[in-house]
Amino acid sequence: MADDVRADAADDAEDKDLDDSVGHVRAWLFAALLALGLALLLTAQLGAAPVGSRAEQRCDDIVRAMHASGDWLVPRREGAAWLNKPPLFYWLATSVGALRGQVDRFGLRSVSALAALGVLLLTLLWARRRGAVEALLAGALFTCMVEVIARGREGTAEMTLCLLANLCLFLFAEREFHARAGLRWCFALALGAALLAKATSALLIVGLPIGVSLLSRGRGAQLLRRRHVVPVVTALLLGVSWHVVVSLTTPGAFATFTSALLLPLGVVTEQQSVLHSATHYGAWYLPIDSLLRGAAPVSLLLPLVVVRAWRSRFWQQNATLRFHAIVVISLLTAFVLLPQKRPHYVLPCFPSLALLTADACFAAARRSARFVRRARISLGVAQLALFALLGVSAAFWFGVVLEVERADLFALAAGLAALLAVVVFALRSGRTSRVAVGALLVWWALLAFHAGSVQVWRERSRSGEIAASADAESARWADLLQRYPRLLGAFEPDRAALAQPPGNARDELASATPDIGASPTSQLAAGSFVHSLSVETPP
Repeated sequence: MADDVRADAADDAEDKDLDDSVGHVRAWLFAALLALGLALLLTAQLGAAPVGSRAEQRCDDIVRAMHASGDWLVPRREGAAWLNKPPLFYWLATSVGALRGQVDRFGLRSVSALAALGVLLLTLLWARRRGAVEALLAGALFTCMVEVIARGREGTAEMTLCLLANLCLFLFAEREFHARAGLRWCFALALGAALLAKATSALLIVGLPIGVSLLSRGRGAQLLRRRHVVPVVTALLLGVSWHVVVSLTTPGAFATFTSALLLPLGVVTEQQSVLHSATHYGAWYLPIDSLLRGAAPVSLLLPLVVVRAWRSRFWQQNATLRFHAIVVISLLTAFVLLPQKRPHYVLPCFPSLALLTADACFAAARRSARFVRRARISLGVAQLALFALLGVSAAFWFGVVLEVERADLFALAAGLAALLAVVVFALRSGRTSRVAVGALLVWWALLAFHAGSVQVWRERSRSGEIAASADAESARWADLLQRYPRLLGAFEPDRAALAQPPGNARDELASATPDIGASPTSQLAAGSFVHSLSVETPP
């Protein structure tokens, strides 16, 4: 193992030669293409799907009310103050609406899309010291993670928090490990903004890895030095400034803030019960499962990261990579121990996970030519399998389910043919880098197909938009559900909504449902009651 640690210097020299062969111009070009690919994934049909989750519905209601009333101080929903979350995301989304002249779903979600692009830029900047090629690989791995695409297309504060928290960690690492002076106040500003995005979560995500890193190196005393305390106190004052102002001007605000502060610890106060606040209880292993699922398919490479950690003695010769490992492990441990948790809590770990995975891939490639050959074969098989899945799914979806125009089908076939040509060229070249690029493009195409068409249609189906439209063709949908129960079931439609025409008994039942309150919890209960009485089309 000592030989493994001493080999890091030679590995870095090899990486430098590889980076020189790539060239700065080509590196910037590839980075721009990564950003462009992620932007297309995030913005394809971004505003087409109706508001989905309860969190996104809440944000949409608050942003619309803020834009209409002009009151930016107190977020309101259905006329009542909604103070469970800090207002930074609402301010950003309302600002986008003001610039565009209207508040809509595209403007709401574009904040998260821009934040995801910002996290990609941070990932590339963070990995640049490891070399251009490794930085590009880390960025590509980040864009492949399914949760990144999902949260980057959702109008909630999660991706904004991920950006600001990782910006704080980036500034800390630059100052601590690379002696970059003058970043303390930038860190304070970023931390203050993170606290305004999601107060207690931001403090945990930023503070815990930094504290563990300093203590593990015997530098815990730095936390008490004036030059560090003053910026941190300034950030805390900036983060709580909104809470102080609202507490002094809005009745009941202080009790709401107190209950929100205790909620992550599992303490549900009477105030939370009145507000019908969401409960986030989950099994202790939920964060681990969320990491494996959300970071897929990159999480398949986690064994390489474990091997790399063992061989390098937990990245003994690279303090930055060790810090990334601390970020992932400390936050994952904290979320396992906390009684309240949600799947998206692990999202801020993904940039660090991408960097560690890129480093592990390069370390494995340097040690074994056999690994490179196996990786090339695996990537080739994977991209052929993914392309076959994409081709069959797209043909069935657009040709049979949606019945698009023939000209559109020809355009789709031309696009798939071009993608197939890229795949064949990459495989025939025999170069691992080209095979990897081909696999990345096929995976992006599959993600774009799912997010830009299937997911949009699924949300429209679940919300009743398709069934309520003039061209719903309920008889055709019922026939499709009977002819292709398993194939169409893979797209998870609302069978009852599709198979019943507008104005049917289900709609009459919904209109006759007694008013049981305007709260989100009551509305959800009413919707579940109506849905339980509806008759689904048998497979």
